Formats: sequence, structure tokens, C-alpha cells
Amino acid sequence: MTALAAALGPWLNAWGLSRLPKLFACLPHMQRVVMLVAIWNNRLDVVQYLHKTVGLEWFQGDKLLDVAARCNHLGMVLYLHEHGCGGCTADAMDAAAGNGNLAIVRYLHQHRGEGGTKHGCFESAKNGHLDVLTYLNQHVTAIDHNDEGWINVFDEVATNGHLETVQYLHPYVEKCTSSAMDDAAKNGHLDVVQWLHVNRHEGCSYEAMVSLASGLDKTLSLVLRSTH
Repeated sequence: MTALAAALGPWLNAWGLSRLPKLFACLPHMQRVVMLVAIWNNRLDVVQYLHKTVGLEWFQGDKLLDVAARCNHLGMVLYLHEHGCGGCTADAMDAAAGNGNLAIVRYLHQHRGEGGTKHGCFESAKNGHLDVLTYLNQHVTAIDHNDEGWINVFDEVATNGHLETVQYLHPYVEKCTSSAMDDAAKNGHLDVVQWLHVNRHEGCSYEAMVSLASGLDKTLSLVLRSTH
């Protein structure tokens, strides 16, 4: 889709709506392509043109709201929803959550019925979007203590250095692995390493401590050594 938008986008920018009737007369199937590219590129004028000339119902199988949400286009999400577009799945909220777009997540929750899945929670956590994760946990998909998928997510959150998200997940995720501290150390996230050392029991691997110590600053090396 990215390549298609890159190819067709400049053409739309150059000619606007003026060449669309001739294009569709020659190649009717391009209506769907142009609609998707218009949403991807946030070209509301093109979407409005297709809405008027073709009708949004013609695109119901194309998951238009999913595309708009994935691309962070809140105005497009509003327009499509308010004009009866039914092309939406839980992927819309999940994608917006992964992008950290709380406004779209909240709008979809308040105005649509598709909801979201645990994958939206996973991605928002891994990317450090704590406001989105908190909203999802409270209103959409509560964090499941028994879901072992959170083990890898917790490790990755630590690896990425998202301390506040690590702290938020701590009461919900009973176990992680030593990779949390190992990889946080590799990436230089001293605050995460220190917090894990004080508040968690998984520790770090001896191999990681040995291999990292020579290349780390003194403070981080001492923290790692104190875990053994």
C-alpha cells in the first residue's frame, strides 16, 4: 500500500479531481484503488468526491476505517463513521493503539462496536504509549494475568527503556525473563535496570553481565554485578 500511495499520490496532487472521471471511465476498478490511496494520504476531498459519485457502500469490503485509523487520520475516521462507512474491524483500534493515538482509540471505543484485542494492548505497551495502554486496560480489553503473551511484552518494554510502562505492568505481569534486564542493560537503560533489580526477582544472566561489563559505564556495571 505504501508503494501504491507513493505512486498515485503525486498524480492526485498534480491533477486533483479533474482527471478522475476520465480515469474511472477507462478503468472502473481504479475507484477502489483511488479511495484507499486517498485515505492513506488523508485526501478528504477525493474521499468526498467518491462518496458523492459512487457511494461509500460500494467500498464496504475494503475496511476503509481500518486504513484511516492505521494512518492516524482522525478527521478521516470521523468522516467515514459519520457517513455510515461499515468497513471496520478490531484492527482499527489495535493499529491506533500501537501508534499511540489515544484520540482515535477513544473515538472508536465511544462510537463503534468492533472494539480492540489484546494485541492493541501489547503494541501500545511495547511502544511506551502508557496513556493508551491505561485506557485500553480500563475501558476496552483488561490485562489478563494468565496470558503468557505478556511475558515477552514485558521483556520488550524493558528492552525499549519504557520505565513508566514497566512500572505500570509490574502488578499485572507475574513473571518475565532475565532478558528484560539483559536487554535493558545492552541498550543502556540504567533506570530500568535499577528498577528491575529492586522490584523484580528475575535478575540478569551471568553471561550478559560478563559480556556487557567491559562496555558499560561504571554505574551500570555495578548494578549488574549486584544481581549475582
